[in-house]
Amino acid sequence: MIRGSFSPAKDEEVLALTRRHPFFLYSKMAFVAAVVVLPLVAMWYLIVRFGSIGDDSQQWVLVTLSAVWLAYWVFRFIFIRYRYENEAWLVTDRRLVHVF
Repeated sequence: MIRGSFSPAKDEEVLALTRRHPFFLYSKMAFVAAVVVLPLVAMWYLIVRFGSIGDDSQQWVLVTLSAVWLAYWVFRFIFIRYRYENEAWLVTDRRLVHVF
C-alpha cells in the first residue's frame, strides 16, 4: 500500500493514509477543460463566421493543429488524474509524510 522509501522509526505508529480532497482534482480538471475547449471553439467560430480560410491545404493544417492541441491536453488531463490517484499523505504520531 505504501510505495516509496518510507521507513517508520521503531516506535512510530502510522495513524492514517490520506489524499487530497477531490475539489483539488475537479478544479484543476475544469481549468484544463476550459483551456482546451475555449481556444478551439473561438477559432472554429471565427472561421465559420468570417468564411473559409482558404484552400484545402490550409484547412488540413488547421485540423491537424487542432488535433495536436487536443491530444496534448488529453495527455495532461490523464497525467493530472494519475498524480491525484498516486499521491498520498501518511500521518504518523510523529510526522506527516508525503508519499508519492
